[in-house]
Amino acid sequence: MANTAISADVMRGVLEQLPLMSGAIVDDTRHEKVLSYMRLFLHSESAVAQLLQWDVLGVVRRCLEPQMDHRVSAVAVRFLGDMLCAHGGHSAWTALGRDPHVLGWIASSVDSPQALLRLSCLYFVRMAARFNDDEQFAALLQRLDPARLLLRRLLDSSYFVSAEASKLFASLFARADAQLHGLAERMAAWPFPARSAVRQNAVLAVAETLFALGAGARELALRRFTLAQLEPYLFGADRLVRDKALDVLELRLGAADADEALRLVEEMRRKVRADLTPATVLVVLRCLAALVKQQQLRSPDVCQSVVDMALSLLVHLDSPSWEHASVELVGEPTAATKDIAQDIAETLAARPKQAAAVSCECARIVREHCRGQPSRRAAETMYAQLASARVQQHPQLLQLVLDASVRALRGFHSADTRVLPKLIGSFAIRAPGLQGLLELALETLEGDAGFAAQLEPALRVRIADVEWEARDSALECVGRALRTLPWAQTSGLVTRGMIDDAANALADPEEYVRAAAAQLLTAAVERGDAASVHMVERHAGLARDALARVLADSEALVKRAGLDMVCALAARSAGAEWQHALSHRALRVLAEDPDFEVRVRCARLLARLAALEHGGELAGLGELQSGMLLLSMFGDSSRYVRQACLDGVRELKQQQQQQQQDAAGDGEPAANKRPRQTDATRQFYDKLAQVDFRRLEQSLTAEHLYQEALDTQVERELMAEPRAANAGNNILDCY
Repeated sequence: MANTAISADVMRGVLEQLPLMSGAIVDDTRHEKVLSYMRLFLHSESAVAQLLQWDVLGVVRRCLEPQMDHRVSAVAVRFLGDMLCAHGGHSAWTALGRDPHVLGWIASSVDSPQALLRLSCLYFVRMAARFNDDEQFAALLQRLDPARLLLRRLLDSSYFVSAEASKLFASLFARADAQLHGLAERMAAWPFPARSAVRQNAVLAVAETLFALGAGARELALRRFTLAQLEPYLFGADRLVRDKALDVLELRLGAADADEALRLVEEMRRKVRADLTPATVLVVLRCLAALVKQQQLRSPDVCQSVVDMALSLLVHLDSPSWEHASVELVGEPTAATKDIAQDIAETLAARPKQAAAVSCECARIVREHCRGQPSRRAAETMYAQLASARVQQHPQLLQLVLDASVRALRGFHSADTRVLPKLIGSFAIRAPGLQGLLELALETLEGDAGFAAQLEPALRVRIADVEWEARDSALECVGRALRTLPWAQTSGLVTRGMIDDAANALADPEEYVRAAAAQLLTAAVERGDAASVHMVERHAGLARDALARVLADSEALVKRAGLDMVCALAARSAGAEWQHALSHRALRVLAEDPDFEVRVRCARLLARLAALEHGGELAGLGELQSGMLLLSMFGDSSRYVRQACLDGVRELKQQQQQQQQDAAGDGEPAANKRPRQTDATRQFYDKLAQVDFRRLEQSLTAEHLYQEALDTQVERELMAEPRAANAGNNILDCY
């Protein structure tokens, strides 16, 4: 059970211990965990008032003393910032006005040599920006000189500090501060050749922030960061700068019109003709991918020309000359497209690694286009690419081509039924790509009941795959379809051959495959018709030894699936073949399994078996002593297991009461109507009568569990470091 808040007593203990955190702690994550734990207390509406009553500012002052570990000071400052945004944060801000020491320390530490302190001070100022109309906040900004401060921190050597400075810039820019507007103008006007990579990243961070803000900031960004001004960043030497510039370009293109999109395409073509190096080609293709992503609805013709070029280039890179390329799949290219494709292919002829990277970018363009406008031409081209040896040799390229294929096929369900089974049954498509195809198959299956018969042979082929991930994915697909879709849509999947394959998979070397096979059979029993249940129940591969092996498996997830399967058989099977897989010893071992989820399922199975045994529905279960085993599990350490036991015993109690009502009859003595009971049944019902249901229910309430946790006094040990560094002092003990 995950906590969403902590009690006042525990929070006060943690707060008092905060200034005492030992400097010997070398694991920085400990302090972050303490901060995360303290933040849970702020979920309460009265948290801020309670903290002020405990003199939280006094604790913060102690944490800011010169000899204090800087990590403790950072935790205190950030927690104080979180208080300002919590319910009642204005009272905390008012209290800070009466304590100038804290605000003074923050103003003086914003340029601290410690990056963590710089980050924390910027975070506090950003949280305090919600009081931007307050005189106290204006006084704090006057001490900080925000324009100069942001310039220094945007150029900070720490990525995290510069990122926080960007967020603060966004918060303060809304105040219509003329200094910040001037700062953005000056940074955009810096001459590119004179800028270092740090300065270039700072300029792009400002541009990204402006594009993300409102109309006024966006107008400034559109005016100062044109496509021409972004070009040096896009084709610069630093990879991080190029990536950041691509992000800004994508935001810029989100507000561009069709004319500007066309100018970008023409400029990128000129760039390729002027510089045919692989690095330039890759950047151009990434820019065009951003264009297609942002403009495919507003500039469909421009984006279609880009996609045509990408498709042509993909096909052309597979052939030494255009005449041998599969042009029938993509249509006759334009002269410009043909020239560009030939030039790029000739440049990359002796560079297979760079050619694969270019193909990846082309596939990414097609994928982005198919998100909104899937086309048959793109689907057929991507389908043809899957047979390429070059595509098969590069996992990333194969995944991108598969993604594009799936997105293209989504728009054409008529093509799905013809192409999808072929793709799924192809061993050339490895497990990662197979998963995307199976997702599409499930979507198609939902709308086409006849598709199951076409899909079943392909799935059986992949269940026999040499890759265990493919076998697992195929089995999971069938089980998921049976569980989530109506039986009329999925009945074609449950054939005798499919049951044979699933039964054989119970002996697979991989535990995930064994579990998936058991889950498939469980779904076939739970959701199938009588014929499907009969096929599973009477299957020779599911004889008593096979089921017994599944229940005795070394892996917990296989045992869980096996118990679910036996429960399903016990609920729907008219025969008793599955009984032979059970024994009193095997059930006791499962009831004591280290995995609590196995024990939960075991408790549910025991309840079902006890109902069958003592209800007289199925003979031959007496030797299992399932009812007594169920009662013994009330002492389990897991509350989930105890809950499952309680639910099962309640049902048995109701069954007993119903039997007594039926036996009483109308006007006849109960003794004459009472069904015959064995000694074991009478003994079990006597034990059942002694169960204190109220006490068991109380032991499962959240209040009881929280009280148990609070009875263990841990808060004084949270922040003290013992002799051995990092031994103990785990904040997660509180959860």
